Amino acid sequence: MVRSSYKKILYGTGEGETHKKLAEITNTSKGIYLYFWLPTAVKTNIKMPVARFGLLLAKDNNPFAQDSVVEWVVCTKEAINIKEKCSPDKISSFNRQGMLKWSKANLYLVQATGVSVADNTSRLLIYLLKGITLPIDEDTLKWWKSYKIKTPDNLGWYIDLAIKTWNYRIK
Repeated sequence: MVRSSYKKILYGTGEGETHKKLAEITNTSKGIYLYFWLPTAVKTNIKMPVARFGLLLAKDNNPFAQDSVVEWVVCTKEAINIKEKCSPDKISSFNRQGMLKWSKANLYLVQATGVSVADNTSRLLIYLLKGITLPIDEDTLKWWKSYKIKTPDNLGWYIDLAIKTWNYRIK
């Protein structure tokens, strides 16, 4: 779906609250921003814990190249506000579900599957990334513990995860 102003392209089953969205490309005066609907931390046992995340790429990276480096993952329903960006002297704010609004890309999985919060998100991500459902064996848990602390930071990984999440949601 393309907005009449040509500033926003939305990929999904529709634009309403109940529609499943995959990606959004927004063209602003500050550049092109990519948004994906990805698994997120939730404090309740929601079956499909998904939220809209904006991806900020490293300087001079192409927003359409799969090997571009994602520097920040921003959980937001609105446009990305650079003024909210984390800095060493400032703590990022949290969203309603308890996930940091601004997260370094390589810490996305740790944030989305906070220890006490998101057991259902961990199971969803293990299914999306490995195709494994409950019960989860020891080897898979061992793999998950090491994998989640080093989330890949290339754009292609996030694209694949968004597509897998969307496919899972429209089943």
